[in-house]
Amino acid sequence: MLSIMRELKNTPRRASGELVHMIRSIVSIGTYAILKLNQDDSRLSPFNISDDFQNTSLSLDQVHMLYREFAADRGITIVDEVMDNIFSETRGHAGLVNVCGVAMGSSLDNQPYGSVVDMNHWGSVRNTLLTRMGCYGTFQMLVNVLTRVSEKQQSALHYYRLYFLGNPSDKTVMDDEHDDLAEYLAVLGVIYPDPAATRAFTIASPLMDSFIRQVIIPHAFPNAPNTPPPRRSNRTLDILEIIRSSLVLFDKRFVNDAVTSSYKLAPVCVGAHTNNPVPRESVYDSEMTRICKNWLASSHGYQVIGQYHIGRLFCDIVIQYDEQCVALELMATGTGEQVKDHVERASKYMEALKATEGWVIHFTRQNDYLQNACWPVEATFGQGINMVHIWHDQGFTDVRLSAKWKSEDGRMMTVENERVI
Repeated sequence: MLSIMRELKNTPRRASGELVHMIRSIVSIGTYAILKLNQDDSRLSPFNISDDFQNTSLSLDQVHMLYREFAADRGITIVDEVMDNIFSETRGHAGLVNVCGVAMGSSLDNQPYGSVVDMNHWGSVRNTLLTRMGCYGTFQMLVNVLTRVSEKQQSALHYYRLYFLGNPSDKTVMDDEHDDLAEYLAVLGVIYPDPAATRAFTIASPLMDSFIRQVIIPHAFPNAPNTPPPRRSNRTLDILEIIRSSLVLFDKRFVNDAVTSSYKLAPVCVGAHTNNPVPRESVYDSEMTRICKNWLASSHGYQVIGQYHIGRLFCDIVIQYDEQCVALELMATGTGEQVKDHVERASKYMEALKATEGWVIHFTRQNDYLQNACWPVEATFGQGINMVHIWHDQGFTDVRLSAKWKSEDGRMMTVENERVI
C-alpha cells in the first residue's frame, strides 16, 4: 500500500503541467497504534497526519435499535433487559455486538415464530460467547500474540492481571514503568485509553475481560496437575482434593503482588489492623479457573465455565461431566455475615443449575481465622452445599485449610487446619 501511495505522489506531471493524479486525503484504518506513527520518518509515513478520527462505539440507543430490527426480521421479541446487558457486556464494541447477535441467532434456529428472548434464554447464549469469539480470526490472533513465550508477553499479561483483571469500572493511570505495557495492550484492543484523562486506561469490555481470563490466561500459563482428576468411590469428582491440588499451583507472585494493585480493604483484622489490603476475589477466581480449565477441561474432557450465567445470576465456576454438575462460589477475606451471604448465593445457584453439589470457597488473610471459622448451619450440608476456608500468608508460601462436607454416603466429614503448602 505504501509503495502505491509513493508512486502516485512521485508521478511526474504531464507536459502541459497537469497532474496525472491528485491525492486530497488518505484515510487509514487501524488500532490505537496508528495514532503513534512517527511522522519524522518518511520511510514510515510519506504524508502528514492531519487529523485522527477515533471511531466511537455504539451507544445504548443504537444497540437497542439494531436488536429491535433484528427481532422484527426474525419475528421474535427481545426484552429490553437483554439489550441492556449486551451493551453492558460489550460496551458497544461493534464487533462484539455482532458476535452476540450471531450467537443469539443460532440459538433461535429451532424456536417458533413469536419466541421471546428473556434473560434466561440470553444467559444460556451468553455462556457460549467465548467459544464463538475464539472462532474469529481477530481473537485467534489475540490468543497467538498474548500466548507467545516472550518476556514482553509475560510482562504484559502479568500487568493486565494485576491492574485490570475482573475490574471493569476502574481506570488505571499509568506510571513511567508501565507505559510501554499499557500501550502494547491498547494496540491489541485489550484495554482502551480514556479520552477524559491523561495516561489512563480501562478494560475494553467485560466480555473481553472474560475472554482474557478464561481463554488467554489458561493458554499462557498452562501448568496443571499431571495426574488424573481425583474421584470418590462413586466415580464423581473429589472436589476437595481438586481444591488441594490446585492450591499448590497457584501463581505465588501474582497473589503476593495483588496487595499493591489488585486488592480490596479487609473488613476484618489482617496483621495488626482492619482495612489492610488483601487480594480481591478476582485473583483467586482467575487462578482456580485457569488450573481447572487446564487440568479438567483441556486434558480430561470436563466442561469448566467461569462466570456461568443463569438468567440474572452468575456462578463463579461451574464444572460439568456426565450427570455431575458442581457449582463453586468463591469469596475473599470476608466477615461471618458475608460468609452466610455467599452460602445463600450458592444455594440459589445450585437450585437454578440443578447442580449435584456446591462448594463455598473462602480465601482469607484474617488472623487465626481457622481456629474460629464461620460455618453454615448443619441443614445446609444436607442440601449438598459444602464449605472450605483457606488461610494463607501474603506470599502464598504458608497455606492451610479447614473444611466441612457431606460424603457420598451421607456422613459428615471435617478437616481442621490442614497445611497444604
